[in-house]
Amino acid sequence: MRSGRPFVALASSRFAAVYGRGRRSGDEGLVVISASGDSGPAQVGIVAGRGVGNAVRRNRAKRRLREALSLVELRPGTAYVVIASHEVVAMPFDRLVRRLAQAIEGTEE
Repeated sequence: MRSGRPFVALASSRFAAVYGRGRRSGDEGLVVISASGDSGPAQVGIVAGRGVGNAVRRNRAKRRLREALSLVELRPGTAYVVIASHEVVAMPFDRLVRRLAQAIEGTEE
């Protein structure tokens, strides 16, 4: 984990629970699902399926989302699943950060 990141990777056992029962908020190019959990840092899982493109495009989408996540405020102790669409790869980065922040706010209780 790089020192500037306010989150850790979401464990696979928790991933299914968040995906199935979390609060969803979608916006242009992405969907965020969140669920409150234990104390500690925020946990994040990123999904970029085949609809995003080939392996290069999927990895680029995940890298862009990880960087954008380091710039938005995440609630400590909350688990997030971020699902990318093909639009994430070409979207201007500042717009991606804004959309991600809006989607995260939409999952707040």
